[in-house]
Amino acid sequence: MCKYVQQIGKSGRTDLILAADPFFSLLDRDWGGRARFSQNRVVLGVGQLFNDSVRLEAGYMNQYFWNDGVEDLDNHLAVLHFRVSF
Repeated sequence: MCKYVQQIGKSGRTDLILAADPFFSLLDRDWGGRARFSQNRVVLGVGQLFNDSVRLEAGYMNQYFWNDGVEDLDNHLAVLHFRVSF
């Protein structure tokens, strides 16, 4: 995964997030599938730090699957990450 985070606003507690998560199939199979770029996830979102241990990230994810012999799949998703540090 490759993730870019840029602070926005003057408080320093809000971030703009851009992430890419490519997937690669490493095996060729006789019954289907081949070694290639198989899936990609791209996320655009905003992160908010509430205190030293609580962070919320929300955004949009496009998830694209390349399929063999059938139509490719393109998902549009809302994502919400809630992180707590102890």
